[in-house]
Amino acid sequence: MARPNALRRQRASRRLTRQLCVRAGSRSPAGASLRNRAVVPLVLVLLVMIGIVPSALASAAVAPARIYVANAGDPSTVTVLNGLTNFVEKSIPIRNDIAVGVVVAPDGKEAYAIAVGSDEMGSPGRLVPINTSTNVAGAVINVGTDPQSIAFNPNGRFAYVVDGYDAATTAANAPGTITPVNLAEGVAGRPIKVGTNPGSIAITPDGRTAYVADSNSITGNPTTITPINLFTNTPEKTLHVAARAIAVTLNGQTALALTSNGVVPIATATNIPGRLIRLGGVPQAIALASDGQMAWVLTASDQGLASDLERVQLTAINAATYAIGKVVTLPGMPKSGECFVAITPNGARIYALGQGSGKTASILVAVAASNDVASKPIKVGVDATALAVSSNSKFVYVLTAGSDYQGPPIASQPKKAPGSVIPISTASGRVGTPIKVGFLASAMAVAP
Repeated sequence: MARPNALRRQRASRRLTRQLCVRAGSRSPAGASLRNRAVVPLVLVLLVMIGIVPSALASAAVAPARIYVANAGDPSTVTVLNGLTNFVEKSIPIRNDIAVGVVVAPDGKEAYAIAVGSDEMGSPGRLVPINTSTNVAGAVINVGTDPQSIAFNPNGRFAYVVDGYDAATTAANAPGTITPVNLAEGVAGRPIKVGTNPGSIAITPDGRTAYVADSNSITGNPTTITPINLFTNTPEKTLHVAARAIAVTLNGQTALALTSNGVVPIATATNIPGRLIRLGGVPQAIALASDGQMAWVLTASDQGLASDLERVQLTAINAATYAIGKVVTLPGMPKSGECFVAITPNGARIYALGQGSGKTASILVAVAASNDVASKPIKVGVDATALAVSSNSKFVYVLTAGSDYQGPPIASQPKKAPGSVIPISTASGRVGTPIKVGFLASAMAVAP
């Protein structure tokens, strides 16, 4: 069934802005999502490639085995790419649904497309499992309304789906929910009540606790963080911390909450918030180094306009002592749009991406972790929607959304065009040929 382009673009845009840039080494983010582009900049990160590898990239080491791209346009599909050849292996139709996200399970055996059933707000959500060996889609799993993102239990047996809050029949101040899913059985459990607008979710390495941030205060209710006991699937005492995003350190001892004023550490043993770590700007995203020693926070300078990326910095924070290390100013970032951050699994480089808007080029900046030196800005297409690195640390990928607009010509609306994945060599910084995927590409994920 054909869907109105305007509503399709609006729905895809909401999920893209909810994708928070919270990364831990080579681990893919649970997905995230920030509903208000102007208030909560963020991201989703995972990767995509198609076509033939340019000679500059072909000489580099082997790329990931498979890359999955969720395309929210019409038709809605999941594109499967072979990372060894950069050819499209398959385009999996998401029939009667809209693919708004995709993630890969910790063991790499299954990818899961996040899909919604219609253009109506609060429509039923589904997970579409895809076997990464065969690229065959399995039986769909019904989850909560307007699903936003997924976090996995570390053992990969359970997934936790962040549900939306804007169903037409639901009051704006009603509690949001997290839907637990038994992946082996393909069955969703009883929804867990959390804050009014769940956004970012992070799970401790022992799989005991999930932290869910209510990332939007438009209802007038205080923004909060809800800890969930995952052994019993019950919420614990609410923490009154207004967080944009949240991440858990690799040792599991601390949850780091990004607020409009800085970072608030929360002791996971007691769920007691610590003293605010003030930074030089508005926190936009956080990435955790794979060695667990350092957290890098991306900030913008304007306290009033969190989406204004005119002056962007990366600040290093010691994950154990919370001491602030070097602050690196990133040159050439766009003055508008979302931001994204990712760290190579080997910890050698941190990448920051400024989305831009309209015809403004998206900009990628690399920072060498060894000496905290930023590279020259790299232009990487227009309207970037995701950032990711390969599991072997040889490539960084930028996903651009494209458009499925087919109406009359409008200056602010690009014509129908596929999204693309742009591969960049981490060794040389050379930009490869963009690889075309589907329309309104909204997320990408890599299977190791």
